[in-house]
Amino acid sequence: MRQRTNATTTDCRDAIPTAGVGDVTSGGWDGGVRGAGRGGSLGPVQPPRLTGLLVLVAVLAAAGAFGWWRRRRDGRLRVVSPAGDVAHRAALAALGVRTGEVTLVQFSAPVCAPCRAARRVLEDVAGRFDGVALLEVGVEEHLDRARELDVWRTPTVLLVDGTGRIVRRAAGVPDRADLLAALAPLAAGARA
Repeated sequence: MRQRTNATTTDCRDAIPTAGVGDVTSGGWDGGVRGAGRGGSLGPVQPPRLTGLLVLVAVLAAAGAFGWWRRRRDGRLRVVSPAGDVAHRAALAALGVRTGEVTLVQFSAPVCAPCRAARRVLEDVAGRFDGVALLEVGVEEHLDRARELDVWRTPTVLLVDGTGRIVRRAAGVPDRADLLAALAPLAAGARA
């Protein structure tokens, strides 16, 4: 097909710019594809890039692993080593923990929904034993004591024996059965 322009003849294929597959990325009209001009091939076909999909899978796997780890640790009573007993005893005494009685200390915050659930569990468990006190501490009012006792989230529950030593701790809503099992020997020792 021929076209007339100003008394000269040109081929229509010369008047149309040839855009290749990679226009935007390479910055040129032919996109760096060899032979994209006059009837050449578009070059080798590029495989789809899977980088975005791989990143998505990695993020979802990491989030799933973190959720699994957090769920397994949340509310578990952990045994506390006796290191730092003297400093902890002073901080607990300043909060109102009395020696001679087993105490459940709950660190909570006013806007913490799990704190209300933890309080219900602790009230139920403490009500089953004689000589077990329950002390709820607001972290906003006692931030310095919370730091001394290594409290980083609410609710955190400390199980304090009759000598004023922290023997167990849980971050999150404690498991009722674990708490009953941990309290039974301490409460029996406090009565004797």
